[in-house]
Amino acid sequence: MPKQRIVVSASLPVDDSSSVSEGTVNALNLCMLCCEELPPYGPARETADMFVQLLMMSNARLCSFEDTIQKKRLSSISVTVYHAQHEDYPSTTQEWNSFDGVIIPGSLSSAFDTHIPWIERLHRVIREEIHVNQRRTLAVCFGHQSFAHALGVVASSRKGEAGICPSGKKAGRKSFSMTPVGGRIFAKCSRSQKCEKMSLEMLYTHGDMVNSLPPVGLSLGGNGDVPVQSAAYFASEEDALKYEQSFDVAKEENNFTPPLPYAITFQAHPEFVSPTGFNVNFVNIVQAMKSSNRIDDATAKEACEDAKQTFDRVKLDSLDAVISVCQVLRWF
Repeated sequence: MPKQRIVVSASLPVDDSSSVSEGTVNALNLCMLCCEELPPYGPARETADMFVQLLMMSNARLCSFEDTIQKKRLSSISVTVYHAQHEDYPSTTQEWNSFDGVIIPGSLSSAFDTHIPWIERLHRVIREEIHVNQRRTLAVCFGHQSFAHALGVVASSRKGEAGICPSGKKAGRKSFSMTPVGGRIFAKCSRSQKCEKMSLEMLYTHGDMVNSLPPVGLSLGGNGDVPVQSAAYFASEEDALKYEQSFDVAKEENNFTPPLPYAITFQAHPEFVSPTGFNVNFVNIVQAMKSSNRIDDATAKEACEDAKQTFDRVKLDSLDAVISVCQVLRWF
């Protein structure tokens, strides 16, 4: 355990307008299992700050929608940092229970390198603590890959697995089409856009991907290069199937309530639309990828220039996706 635990928090401004004051006011308290201590993605405090900014922006956008039903205005957001690379985790059930949920962010490491002790330990924590107790979780990039790989180890029918992207390293704005399940998860995203939106544009920096999902996971969308861009995880394979079939069942059973996922994961980095994420981390990671010859100069230049030109659109897609996720996870 570090000498002093990092906690990044922020209070949201009070809005006296009726459209906001009608909602529930809550404080959101999350823990983050930091998976990268060094720049350009780290260090831990900056990573936590990106997610606090992202959640603040998302909640403020949610509360701005005049037609939002059951919106929850947050009074504050707090992210307490644990250090997965140092095998630092909440030590008791009570400590885990003190948080509303978990964030597993990105890393410069590969999720399939389970011979590395800290990665193997993280995967055990995902299986034995987060999955078993259905701790509400948002995971991105390395976290997205780790979820599939960790839960795929115990799969009885199909195996979840992370691996290297066959089509090469990715940097910049990419889009993915939603699956039918993704369309339901991101339904509130469609509503906020006042249209039936069936694709999302987000920012990416990665060289690995999810090759396949375990039985407890359902794909929310993908594209030709990376088939699983987002996923939802359920307590059991039975629950995943129930959710997948829920629209058909609901037509026959009026009182049917489908089980909800406890975790949503993205290959993308929605946190890159935060001020710190875009102006510092995204740009620095792209430059680091260029410097290490993972991408060429032209790709790096195009990724940064295109991201700047399309930022407003990508920002709205990212925030709306996070709004939907936070409502599914009952954070908002």
